[in-house]
Amino acid sequence: MNDETRKNLIDILQAAEEIQIFTHGMDFKAYQNSPITQRAVERDFEIIGEALNRIRQIDTELIEKVSGYHRIIGFRNILIHGYDIIDEIIRVRSKYGDQIFIVDKRCQFERINPLNSPLSR
Repeated sequence: MNDETRKNLIDILQAAEEIQIFTHGMDFKAYQNSPITQRAVERDFEIIGEALNRIRQIDTELIEKVSGYHRIIGFRNILIHGYDIIDEIIRVRSKYGDQIFIVDKRCQFERINPLNSPLSR
């Protein structure tokens, strides 16, 4: 593994950890009422998607081991280029673990699992 790939993997882990820290103990209402938290979480999702995109360009063997990497990169693209269609990113803790949803302007929900890592545990 080269240094650039290693750096991108570290960026992914740090961003995922930050999302957990930023949203720890928050319920849906608290998250909705915290635009600062929402922006921080969105930024970390952008970092995760961009890091995966860079890994895809330099290490095709490794990227194939990341479940759903196409969707994660696509979600990053929506956040950056389609910022006006997403109202909120919602992280909900359930008995099945943390679930992450995006809500668009039409109030349609889409469940996402950005990484099979701390976010989905």
